[in-house]
Amino acid sequence: FIALAKSDPSGLVHLTLSSTLQRLPINKRIALACPLADHANDNDDRTQDYMIWFGLGPVVERDAMSVIEVAHHSFGSAHLFEWMARSFVQKIEKQPEPLDALINLSLNKGGHTWVLDGINKGLRGWRKAPKPAQWDEFAKVMMAINNDARVYFHNTTTHLSQIFGDGVPVIELRHVVNDKEDDLPARIAALKTLIEARPPELRAICEAALETRELDATAVRGLALFDDAAIADKLVKRYRSLSNNARAAVIDAMVARPAFTSVLLKNIADGKIARTDLTAFHARQIKSFKDEALTKQLTAAWGEQRESAGDKAKLIAEYKAKLTAAELAKANLSKGRVLFSAICGSCHILYGEGGKVGPDLTGSGRANLDYLLENIIDPSGVVSADFRMNIISLKDGRVLTGTIVGQTAQTITLRMLAQETTIERSEIAKQEVSSMSMMPEGLVLAFQPDQVRDLIAYLMNPQQVPLPK
Repeated sequence: FIALAKSDPSGLVHLTLSSTLQRLPINKRIALACPLADHANDNDDRTQDYMIWFGLGPVVERDAMSVIEVAHHSFGSAHLFEWMARSFVQKIEKQPEPLDALINLSLNKGGHTWVLDGINKGLRGWRKAPKPAQWDEFAKVMMAINNDARVYFHNTTTHLSQIFGDGVPVIELRHVVNDKEDDLPARIAALKTLIEARPPELRAICEAALETRELDATAVRGLALFDDAAIADKLVKRYRSLSNNARAAVIDAMVARPAFTSVLLKNIADGKIARTDLTAFHARQIKSFKDEALTKQLTAAWGEQRESAGDKAKLIAEYKAKLTAAELAKANLSKGRVLFSAICGSCHILYGEGGKVGPDLTGSGRANLDYLLENIIDPSGVVSADFRMNIISLKDGRVLTGTIVGQTAQTITLRMLAQETTIERSEIAKQEVSSMSMMPEGLVLAFQPDQVRDLIAYLMNPQQVPLPK
């Protein structure tokens, strides 16, 4: 196998050998992985470096330092360098040597931008980590980059230096945030770095940034960290003047704290915030607080969801009787697509478009009317473990709900309606897994009969349709 990997020019042979790595004894894999890494991305094959890495996974767990030998052969693959850095940095507290060796290799032979990407992804959600031995030299190299991607590299390096205990240059970053002549991506990145660092001045910085339309969504997420009723009042007063992204961030922030939620519901009841801005997903999060007063306030301001099994069974039977083949034939599929995008598309992918909170519907059994009605009206009837609602109570008082899409010994990554966030386990006060689906009941109750018909017919259609003119 090793001789074939070195001598045979066929990309198919290399791919087959890469797949074979997973079947070899762990102590035999490095010897074959090295010549295969020389051919990573053969003929633009996007699969080979993945297969090499799948084979190396158990080796990283048993003897991460030995994988550095493969790194010497991996300069054709950004993926392999990045994945090594990501895996090594997650072991930095107990085993710093592999990352130190990879950084040293990148400083001498190149590949440092790939290593930076891997470190950044591996430390997502971390607040503090031990500094690699050659980080200072590595950071100088990254800060000296002067190409089109320099803003990303500079801001990522600054962010990681803060995690490694070098502190964050608050005055310099604050100047970038406030400088209207600077690149917008640089201003947003600087504000995000400050939010991660949480300096004493953060609240004032975010309140000032709230006045800039391009920064307001990021500023809202920074202000959400502060448990102060005055912030809730400030956010709802400025709500109408904020960008669409910032409005979505405000709703997310308000439903994360019971005290903020009460302020939000009062403003909805008073007509200052549109009732439709609060989705059924948010309503379910509010109900997860199990606060009787808040639930009553939600019902008065927003409405009530059907929860009983009898109601749902009756509703399924009613819609099944109405949605005959003749009735569905009258549907406007283009209008159904618009409804799907507005109501379902934030959570579900269909034909390559949409969010990832729920499952991809493109290949599901949606041609079957019973399947659709049961899953829309009673989404919690059968729930895959991957899509159960996780309720995360943080030590700062926030409660977040979503699906867990990634976890390490140090962090968990939660996918919510409008964003994905990575949280250090040390920041979690309580974690619960609900038997309920993330998808709320009662969605069809908000539609007119012809809208339900259009949506169901669109979902049952086997191919994408054009949007209305």
